[in-house]
Amino acid sequence: MAEDIFCRIRASHLDGALQLWRQENPFEIPPPTTRSDLNVSELLVKLVVNFAYYGNPTPAGSDFTWPVWDSEQQNFISFENNGVKQCSQFLPERMQFWNSLHANDKIVKQMIQLQVITTLLLLKIVFAECSELIVNTAQGQLRSREFKSRNGRKVAAFSGIPFAKPPLGPLRFQDPQPPESWTGIRDAYNFGSVCVQIPFLNPLVNTAKLGNEDCLYLSVYTPTLKPPQPLPVIFYIFGGEFVMGSGEIDKSPEYFLDHDVVIVMPNYRLGPLGFISMEDDIMAGNMGMKDQVMALVWVRKNIANFGGDPDQVTLIGESAGGASAHYHMYSPMSRGLFHKAVSQSGTAVSCWATVPPGVARSQAIHLAKQLNCSVNSSQMILDCLKTKNAYEMVELYTDYVTGDETDYNMLPIIDTNSTNPFIPFDPQTSEPAPLPWIIGTVSVEGSGQIEDFYCNSSALADLNQNFEEKAPGLLQYKETSLNPDKITKKIREYYFDGQKITMDLLKNISDMFGDRRNSAVPTALKLHKGPHYLYYFDYEVEHSYQEILFGKRVLRGAAHLDDATLIWRYKNPVAIPPSTTSSDLNVSHILLKLIVNFVYSGNPTPDGSDFSWPRWDKQQQNFISFENKGTTHNSKFLPERMQFWASLHTNDKFVEPAE
Repeated sequence: MAEDIFCRIRASHLDGALQLWRQENPFEIPPPTTRSDLNVSELLVKLVVNFAYYGNPTPAGSDFTWPVWDSEQQNFISFENNGVKQCSQFLPERMQFWNSLHANDKIVKQMIQLQVITTLLLLKIVFAECSELIVNTAQGQLRSREFKSRNGRKVAAFSGIPFAKPPLGPLRFQDPQPPESWTGIRDAYNFGSVCVQIPFLNPLVNTAKLGNEDCLYLSVYTPTLKPPQPLPVIFYIFGGEFVMGSGEIDKSPEYFLDHDVVIVMPNYRLGPLGFISMEDDIMAGNMGMKDQVMALVWVRKNIANFGGDPDQVTLIGESAGGASAHYHMYSPMSRGLFHKAVSQSGTAVSCWATVPPGVARSQAIHLAKQLNCSVNSSQMILDCLKTKNAYEMVELYTDYVTGDETDYNMLPIIDTNSTNPFIPFDPQTSEPAPLPWIIGTVSVEGSGQIEDFYCNSSALADLNQNFEEKAPGLLQYKETSLNPDKITKKIREYYFDGQKITMDLLKNISDMFGDRRNSAVPTALKLHKGPHYLYYFDYEVEHSYQEILFGKRVLRGAAHLDDATLIWRYKNPVAIPPSTTSSDLNVSHILLKLIVNFVYSGNPTPDGSDFSWPRWDKQQQNFISFENKGTTHNSKFLPERMQFWASLHTNDKFVEPAE
């Protein structure tokens, strides 16, 4: 009988954990190999990861719902051989039997007495230490959690703060609306959801549905709620090609918080949900950029209650975030909401940061057709797309933009036809607001673009064989140049000089892509009339972004994002280990100090600094360079290579070449 009972047991102790962790010595249990086991393992991992991200294992949009347990319904889910089932009342007869025995009545009595004493002590401690960490906002009260800076400084962190209504249902694809109020004290402990996206760099969830449409939240970090003088505010705009990333989850501000600044980190809508456009007033686009504006409006109204100065707001962003910061310097919608900006590896005039006229419309029509929508009018497309599943839309969009059918993501667009425009004029022919501005770039800016070619002989052979066909799209001048064939011939001659394109010329390939991206820097600097500063980052950090892309460092110099890793701690999906070498920490402290000086005064090296970072001007073209041997002064930014790209007139279809 005992053997018969034992043989009927389905899942034993640890069997659930085997689906999450590979058991090694001393319990070396072979990993799952059957399709059924793998399905259950993948499902359980996904549920746990969802819970880690959102505090909910099945957030909105999931394939099924795992209901919250409550004392009345006692809902739970059961993993069985024939699938996952929703159940209620957990083993009711057997659990009731054990409850009736009162086997722990002596211990329970003692525990109750101890709990009363402990609770009273904890209440005294909580009210003594946390009474000042309740903050009033225009929408209601918030309660903070404790956070520590790199050096262990305790600061107050407020996360998951709504700065706009959830853009759901009829609000999908619409401009953000002001947030709703709440009653009572809202616990600002947990991050809000990331916006819907498919992350390209997270191996755990690379094919998973990540994020929610209800994602317009921000975090605030402050060292004190009542400083002697209001503290300057850093408003961080994350990068990620306008298709991925988060303002709250994937980066930590702990390095900046060793300084007296307030940090704000908002989300914004991405991909088609943030940037689809028919280039008219019905589907004007730029929803993601307007989300950023709405977050700035929230800062203007509320940041004083967090110890911040609403008249000392500095935008900081890398890559798409750097381009966003620059866009706000142009936008009439953003005027008066910020006062300085820092753009790392991205500007509004970068070739990848906006779509040429006509491209956005064709992208929207293509996506609508894929989702079986009528494309007879913008209104029909809009109404139809509002009914479609957001994850399916983003998956189809991702397949589209990573294929060969388009050279652009859905991006910010010149929205002249909108009745509420974000950027109604071309940045390449206009002047931004003359605010203090730092622009930074790195020596291996093309590192991200060479990922597809590294150790991929077929991709390299295709590039070599079909360079004339591939280059105009890869380097994004096919839609903007009057004579792309002529440009292509010059590029191949300049970077490869008649040689076959192979792995031996990986640096040449990287320089080609990097120079194309950096060619926007001189243009942006010439258009800017306010005080502006340029840095060039060639310092080799201990842990380079190249390790994420290639598994190791393959090129000398600084990769895209390497400078940003010294001012933000990168977490998932780009989990770059924090710097530990004395050299890295020294460069990190220098870069942080320069930026914090700039945030306070508009000058990275005010009077009394150890060295001077001169402003860039058209004559001297001064900049500083971060190198392995130290920080140096330079002039004339990559003159030969930048002059080559200027001579190509890659945008002459829309911008008349300068004489």
